[in-house]
Amino acid sequence: MAYRGFGKAEKAFIKGHVFSKYGLKDPTENNIIDNFRQMAKRYRLKTVGNIPLEITVQNQVFETTTDENGLFEMKIEQDFSQPGWYEYFVSAKGDEQQFKGHIHISDEISTAVLSDIDDTLLISYVNQMMKMVWVLMVKNALTRKPVPRIHLLYEAIRNFNKGEFPTDFFYVSNSEWNLYDFLVDFMQSNDIPDGVFFLQRLKKGFWDMVKAGKKLNDHKYDSILSLVQFFEKKSFILAGDNGQRDLAIYSSVAESYADRIKGVIIRELPKPQYRRKNKVYEDKLWQLGVPVRHLRM
Repeated sequence: MAYRGFGKAEKAFIKGHVFSKYGLKDPTENNIIDNFRQMAKRYRLKTVGNIPLEITVQNQVFETTTDENGLFEMKIEQDFSQPGWYEYFVSAKGDEQQFKGHIHISDEISTAVLSDIDDTLLISYVNQMMKMVWVLMVKNALTRKPVPRIHLLYEAIRNFNKGEFPTDFFYVSNSEWNLYDFLVDFMQSNDIPDGVFFLQRLKKGFWDMVKAGKKLNDHKYDSILSLVQFFEKKSFILAGDNGQRDLAIYSSVAESYADRIKGVIIRELPKPQYRRKNKVYEDKLWQLGVPVRHLRM
């Protein structure tokens, strides 16, 4: 599974996993039993460690090896002449079968969007564990619902970017790589802009599935910080919700990079205590000169 990579004119980063068997099907009608089986398969995937790979980008071949968990990560130093999407291909060394991935190359000037996924774009019920797990297990990418009135989010993005809609989208989530195919299908079926995903490590087994999407570490903060540092001149619009730690994370990033944060967009969940607990972080953003826009969607 070759995930979407990202980069700029002279370098790019890609990653993926090698599985001994994949077996996941494209989503079709909403059959609860089939959906449950498919989701269970995602958390029973077996990876293949220490396997040599060949990665082809623009006819140039690079070599790498998966780690003990079947993960490969690689920096590609190559000239990408124009911003946009590029193909790359991965194969086990000596095997003719290739698997295609894509790399999104960004410029250093235009604005990018850094967005959360759960309860910002996709209704997930992250703060209601039983409901979250039930929806995760019995629905698929075609039957899960985007947040209502998502056009308000797009309007707020345009307003922070002088009326222009950005082409660079990065999705940073506490969801894990097990859900990568599901998230790609969900975004495409709901016309949500294509982007690059930053997800958590693969999980394995039923209890890991039950804990899907829960915070394990500083994954979101570290991912956002690395992107802001990688694109040294790029400006960002940050989107999230007030149900988790998005405002706390965004205010921490803004401490060092407020001049490059055009604005923060927060989807309000219908519980007053969420706004109260996040007020200190919102006040901090305003003090740093970063405007915050709340959306009741």
